[in-house]
Amino acid sequence: MSLKNGIKLKKTMFVVTTKCNIKCDNCNSFINKYIFPISYDRKTLVSDARNLLEFVDSIEELVILGGETFLNRNLDYLLEYLFEGEYSNKVETITISTNGTIIPNIETLKILKKHKEKNTIIISKYFDMCETIVPELKKFDINYVINEQVHGEKMEK
Repeated sequence: MSLKNGIKLKKTMFVVTTKCNIKCDNCNSFINKYIFPISYDRKTLVSDARNLLEFVDSIEELVILGGETFLNRNLDYLLEYLFEGEYSNKVETITISTNGTIIPNIETLKILKKHKEKNTIIISKYFDMCETIVPELKKFDINYVINEQVHGEKMEK
């Protein structure tokens, strides 16, 4: 980050939910410790993104994560704002972190396909079910990477 030449962030995390559908003993986000997990509503997601982007000159990589990111059914509103809103030129690339067990809603898939040059889905492979999402990503020609080096150890579905 450099204030002299403006605020240019290399990597920024943007949490959209604290809900998760698996329970990793060693979750690095401590999601399994939340007593009352939440998913942020569309107004909050877009407002928080606007507030962030208003005060920075650029973000090289914006990582969207949770809990399980695709459990937030308002994700399409956030993505539409990030890709097409008044500050869309400030974000170079968007990475979405997922455990791969939840298939995104059709609106989210369409937005990701439309802006495929600016996004990648990172699937953390905790177990075989983590590739549930892959056929849909292939169908919509969405970029993805399967990360087989994950931090969780014992998981429950």
